[in-house]
Amino acid sequence: MMCFMKGMFSGFLLLVLVTPSTIYGSPLAEQKHAYVYVFNVGSESVSIIDTLSNELVVTVDVGFKVRWFATGNYFDGRYIWMVDGNPATAAVLIFDPKTLKVVRRIPVGKGPSFGVELTADGKRALVPAAGDDLVAVIDTSTFEIVKRIPTGKFPCDIDIAPDGKLAFEPDRDQDTVSVIDTATFEVIRVIPFKKGSKPHMLTVSPKSKFLWVEERDANVVSILDTSTFEVVKRIPVGNKPAANEFTPDGRYSFVTHIGDKVVKVIDARTFEVVKTIPVGNGPVNTVFRPDGKYAYVTNMRDDTVSVIDLSELEVVKTLKVGKTPFGLLVIPAMDGQNF
Repeated sequence: MMCFMKGMFSGFLLLVLVTPSTIYGSPLAEQKHAYVYVFNVGSESVSIIDTLSNELVVTVDVGFKVRWFATGNYFDGRYIWMVDGNPATAAVLIFDPKTLKVVRRIPVGKGPSFGVELTADGKRALVPAAGDDLVAVIDTSTFEIVKRIPTGKFPCDIDIAPDGKLAFEPDRDQDTVSVIDTATFEVIRVIPFKKGSKPHMLTVSPKSKFLWVEERDANVVSILDTSTFEVVKRIPVGNKPAANEFTPDGRYSFVTHIGDKVVKVIDARTFEVVKTIPVGNGPVNTVFRPDGKYAYVTNMRDDTVSVIDLSELEVVKTLKVGKTPFGLLVIPAMDGQNF
């Protein structure tokens, strides 16, 4: 059994290292067979779900915690970039696919940190250090911090627009969002939100036209025009919205809620809530099967993943996984997988 687990762990890391480059290009979009990898922070394990059968394949102890992955790019073609799941620390962990070990740990500052994202050209990585009120810019060739960008209080997320021009991060404890020019790595705008709303996580829409911001304590998702930075709509949602992700066709945005048991489905064109889907307790993150048939949602408080049929917008299966499932990824089926 131990030999099997060790082999599974090696295979796991090799698979993860090809994920982002295929997710954001056409190869994965054409894949019909893929696996969902669920990172369980409470048990430091990963659970693997076959998306053809929607069955749990195996849960493997891996010895690290991953809470969030950047919405966009976190793979540089050689290494996978992630942040330490320890809330006291802001640090980037870089894994070498040849040695299957951490080749570099880059301390950034005081935690927590909720994500690291690579620029479009792959030359820089941006990572917030919420405890130090800054976003660090890392040279991906030298692994050195080349700039520290002062932000508002408690920057807890980062997303770079798909067109690569701007990055956005929410300053949770001062109710603002900072806009960073990725050419100069300077804050060019600070967008105020209502006092006490605590903007927590955010995602730029697929065509870079809109910024969707989860206001955690206001129970609202705000949508901003990325050319004017003006709010075009505030949408009431459930208790403590966590994050939103867009379906592969860009039609819907799925909003999860740490303090609730529902996913809100919002039409990305009309900005109207079209469905409230009951799921498990404390849904935090969502990914989609590449063909857009199913969504997978981690429910952190009952150790499950909800499988949602996107044609019906209904839960069709609930899978028991490891303890406190949080971040998750879609991995394409590949030759040589041995599970």
